[in-house]
Amino acid sequence: MRQIRVLLMSVMAMLSIVAVAQDEALLWAEQLPQFPGGTKALAESIAANITYPENCPSFDGKVIVQFVVTKTGDIGEVKVSRSVDPVLDSIAIAAVKKLPQFIPGQQDGKPVDVWFSLPIRFNTEELGESSQDNIAPSETIYHSADCTEPPEFLNGPKALMEFIQKSFRYPEKAKEDCISGLIVAQFVVTKTGDIGEIKVLRSVSPELDAEAVRVCSILPKFKPATLNGEPVNAWYTLPFKINIKDPSMFGENDADSLYEMGVKYLLGLDGTPVDKKKAREHLERAAILGHQEARKLLQHAK
Repeated sequence: MRQIRVLLMSVMAMLSIVAVAQDEALLWAEQLPQFPGGTKALAESIAANITYPENCPSFDGKVIVQFVVTKTGDIGEVKVSRSVDPVLDSIAIAAVKKLPQFIPGQQDGKPVDVWFSLPIRFNTEELGESSQDNIAPSETIYHSADCTEPPEFLNGPKALMEFIQKSFRYPEKAKEDCISGLIVAQFVVTKTGDIGEIKVLRSVSPELDAEAVRVCSILPKFKPATLNGEPVNAWYTLPFKINIKDPSMFGENDADSLYEMGVKYLLGLDGTPVDKKKAREHLERAAILGHQEARKLLQHAK
């Protein structure tokens, strides 16, 4: 008889990237929802809630379930953001709906509804009758708050910010569209200090999101988190404040490219539509970077 093992790969609060304009639940909060007892207790609770029908398919894959933790800590709306199979999806949803109350998230000191994302990996294998209860848990990935010592960049937060400023390359498409905003990335710092799985919790644009993920992927080793004196895998959240007016976001040649794009919008060159607002935005940024001609031309973009 086939038995299905559920491996809970990561059980911390990963925020949905999808838009929720029609919902009141937040994608991000100052204090995220927490499961009483931490990630281990959440893993055990999910495993205990899993029930398989007789016709359950044999699949290996990860179902990602997103749900709202309400301001009262209850489970609100539940949906699947990554599907494996309709049957396994329904099993995962049912397991989440049976979860007890969370400690709700907070914003400005008040409880709020917050989205919570939970990846559940189903692993199918042949098991004998004697090994029916031999369900091996996955290697736990802890939330930083659950660790004795959270993961740290080896040379400190200032060195981490310097590395990001040096490594981040503003995508051309984002420059053309004058996009700024706050990206929140999250990645696993493994017990060896390496960078593991990377997620985008708060999105700004596909181009900027991809660049944030790239920068995370090339980060040097961290000091791993510890729990009771032992190194453990742990999630690390890293915000990227993207401001196109900030000169540190650009290389030496970006002033020229911003100036050229401003001229195109101002004069309608190379098929670019005339748009004085965008022309002014690009020329202002070029001027901030020290481009003298951009400063002279700004008066014509008013």
